[in-house]
Amino acid sequence: MGEWSKKVGETGESIAAEFLRLVGWDAAQARVELPCVRPEVHKVSGHARRSHGIDYLLGCRSPLVDGVGQNLIFSVRFSAGSYPRNPVRMFKGHFSDLAHTIECFKNSEVRRTLLQTVKGVAKSQDVGVLLWINNDRETEGDVIGQLLRVILPDTLNYEAIYVVDNNRARFIFDSVNYATRIANGCDVEFFYPDTGKNVNPLCHVKHGRMLPVEYINSSVLPLRIADKALERRILLLSTLERFSEGGVKRLLGLAQHLSQDWCSRVVIAFPDYDDLQHGNSVQLAKGSFSNAGFASAAEIHCYDEDFRTLMH
Repeated sequence: MGEWSKKVGETGESIAAEFLRLVGWDAAQARVELPCVRPEVHKVSGHARRSHGIDYLLGCRSPLVDGVGQNLIFSVRFSAGSYPRNPVRMFKGHFSDLAHTIECFKNSEVRRTLLQTVKGVAKSQDVGVLLWINNDRETEGDVIGQLLRVILPDTLNYEAIYVVDNNRARFIFDSVNYATRIANGCDVEFFYPDTGKNVNPLCHVKHGRMLPVEYINSSVLPLRIADKALERRILLLSTLERFSEGGVKRLLGLAQHLSQDWCSRVVIAFPDYDDLQHGNSVQLAKGSFSNAGFASAAEIHCYDEDFRTLMH
C-alpha cells in the first residue's frame, strides 16, 4: 500500500509540474514549508498543526491589472481513482487546508522573500490554486459542476482560490496543444485583452506564455498564434462549452472585439464540433452576424486530446 501511494503521489507531482510548464508557471518553487501561526485553529486530525507545505509557489505580475503582483500558492491533490460520488466533504477538506496555508503565508518570511523577486508592483495578492485531479479516464471529471452550491466555512481567511479539476485541466491542455498544431513552427501565447485596468503603456503587454490565473474560471481561452514563416497572426478562441449555434454567435462577437485588426485569421474551437453534424448551424450563425465579411472568414474547429497522455 505504501509503495502504491508513493507511486500515485509521484505521478501527481509529475502531471502537476507538466501542467505548470504548459501554462507558463514553470518558474514556481516546489515543496515550500512554512510555520503555522494558528496551530489550534488549523489542527489536523485533532492535533495542533506545526507547519504547512506548499506544493508549488510562484510570484508574478498580473498581466490583467497594472501594478498588481500575485503570489500563487498551489496545492496538488491527485489520486488513482475517480472523484467520490459525493465530493463535498473531501472538497471542503482540500479547500480549507489551502485556505489555512494562505492565512499563514500572509505573514511569513517566505512571503517577504518572494515579494522581493517581483518588481514594479504597488499591491500584492495571495491567490490559491487547488489542482484536484485524478487518473479516472472514463468520465468527464467535472467535479466543479457538483460544487457550485457548496457553503464554505465563513471562518476561512483568503482572497481568492481557483480550482482545477480533470475537466478544466483537459480543456486547458487540449486548447494549448491544439494551438501548436494550427501552424508548424508557430509561437503560441495567451492573449491579454484590455481590461480597463491594464492601460499603462509602460508595462502593458498584450500576450505572453503565462496563463493569467483568472483565466482558470473562464469557459473561453484566447490564444495568440504567431506564424513567423508566413508573417501572420492568428487569434484562437477555445471554449469549454459544447457546440451550439448561439455559442458560435457569441464567440464571433468576442473574436471581433478582441481581434481589433491585429490578426489575419480567426479560429473558434469547440470540444465536440463536427462539420457534418454542425455545418448548417455554423452557416446560420454566420448569416445572422452583422459583419458578414468577418463572420465568413472565421473558421470553426474541434480540439480533442487527453491531458494525462502527456506523461506517456
